[in-house]
Amino acid sequence: MTARRIAAAGLAVLVSLGLLAGCSNTDGGASASSSSTKSDSNSKVTTIEIASGVASKPYTWKNDKGELEGYDIDVAKAIDEKLPEIKLHWNSTDFQSLFLGVDAGQYQVVANDVFKNAEREQKYQFSDQSYLNVTYAIAYNPERFDGKVSSLKDLAGKTVSTFSDGSAVQNLLEAFNKDNPDEASNLVHGDYSAGDLLLTVENGQADATVVNGPTAQVYAKEHGTDLKVVDLPADEQGGQGNKAYFLFGKDEKSTEAKKAFDKGLKEIIDDGTLSKISIEHFGVDYTKN
Repeated sequence: MTARRIAAAGLAVLVSLGLLAGCSNTDGGASASSSSTKSDSNSKVTTIEIASGVASKPYTWKNDKGELEGYDIDVAKAIDEKLPEIKLHWNSTDFQSLFLGVDAGQYQVVANDVFKNAEREQKYQFSDQSYLNVTYAIAYNPERFDGKVSSLKDLAGKTVSTFSDGSAVQNLLEAFNKDNPDEASNLVHGDYSAGDLLLTVENGQADATVVNGPTAQVYAKEHGTDLKVVDLPADEQGGQGNKAYFLFGKDEKSTEAKKAFDKGLKEIIDDGTLSKISIEHFGVDYTKN
């Protein structure tokens, strides 16, 4: 056999063994961490494709090493550790592509602080229980207001930045304006991340924004801004919109993934693991429904 044929045969063996997987777009940091205790020799282990965003700190983001971090990531990893029959394979993309990936059957699970609404419930499945229940907060520039801000009513006539993707907080603001036209704010929609919304207030493009409390607090702490952050009153929180769930497709693989996640999520709720993860990330238990 010539040297060229020997080399070709060797390459074929490497490919068949999957040793040239370096060109995969796997998020290695999160994937390796979540699967380190699983054995591929166990034929009963099912790989689940899970996806998250990369710019939703403190829920999902990538660190300086390109590894996924965040509350949602750690919750999913804790579920993975509870269930020897599954192994998570992590993927990351922008927020809108998470849903497109589920639609295409590319992902079975999304972990990205996803809320329920009527449109999504027609198209997708959700975990039986939520894993996060946070409060919404107003982040505002105090120089743009004459007095203290404590309610959406105090944003009347002010420029308020918000999302354009049908998110819970966008719906909340639009509903308030519709129900209270005399106290409505001027909403500016955009393809923003939560961090982008806060930046619009910091740089003067908007007078205020509304995001969930932990996001605003983390931003203010890390950026050292003069923004003021205040929780919305209970009657303006918007019901179930501030509860986060795992999202699944409706195909067979996704349905099986949902069964596994429901089992694992119940276990980490019952044994206190979920509460511990919340306290580690936020200093507060945001898991109570």
